[in-house]
Amino acid sequence: TKDKLYFDGVEENYHHEFIGSAESLFAFAETVNNPEKKDSWKGQKVILVDNIDLNNQPWSPIGACNGVTYFQGTFDGNGKTIYNLNIDKSTDTDGHSSAGLFGWIDKAGATIKNVTVSNATVKGSHWTGVIAGYATGLIENCTVTNATVIGYNVNDEANGDKVGGIVGYMNDQSAGLIGNTVSNSTIAGNRDLGGIAGGVAASIKAMKNNSVNNVVISYSTPKSYASAGIFVSGRTGYVADESNTSSNVTIDLVVTDVESLNAALAAANISTIYLGAGEFGTIVAKSNKTI
Repeated sequence: TKDKLYFDGVEENYHHEFIGSAESLFAFAETVNNPEKKDSWKGQKVILVDNIDLNNQPWSPIGACNGVTYFQGTFDGNGKTIYNLNIDKSTDTDGHSSAGLFGWIDKAGATIKNVTVSNATVKGSHWTGVIAGYATGLIENCTVTNATVIGYNVNDEANGDKVGGIVGYMNDQSAGLIGNTVSNSTIAGNRDLGGIAGGVAASIKAMKNNSVNNVVISYSTPKSYASAGIFVSGRTGYVADESNTSSNVTIDLVVTDVESLNAALAAANISTIYLGAGEFGTIVAKSNKTI
């Protein structure tokens, strides 16, 4: 017999949990983040039954960095909205740090769907996204609006990379990213940024019908191989198909040396180049176009 939890006075087995309050959502996160119970959610389903305001209370992502704990069931937002998500993992030094509503989603069968997150501030140092930091599975029909997502360069491993509006990084074996929307948001970091995902493995099954609208993406790095894209960075070589749509998306780059400036000038999808510190002493704008 499986253990039972009590969420909002509703007693259910793990296979069908209902969450309708901030207290319940925090309690759910706590159980997932218990290493002794990390496998308890495999194949199980969690459903939001009401809008939830987290009131900017510090949030610990569901699933820890480096896969110590993870979620591998189905989380169905049921069309409900989570407001005022506040995550600050900006000083994490671990090269597997992950920040998001879910930090780590593992196994191909894991699914996050039908969740809206409004007014989020998510700060991380590696895999950083509003819905998830690191994911293997499916993220479908999720919406992020009025969000600020920032990846901080802490050290050579946790260097503010893989930053996205929905997910930081989507691993191989994943079903993919389908029907998600990011709007009225700012995404910033060191390298490898995207309106939907910072990076995705080339072997994911699908990245389609996603939308990015009224979003500013800004990245800054001396590395010539860094990139940012409307939907996903080009770092992993994945190219999103034409079913993905966008409007009013700006991609900005701050460069600090001649090598990265030349690479930026050769790129086709950069709206504005800023000359920052380092070899350049002033900040100037190359252009002000929107793509």
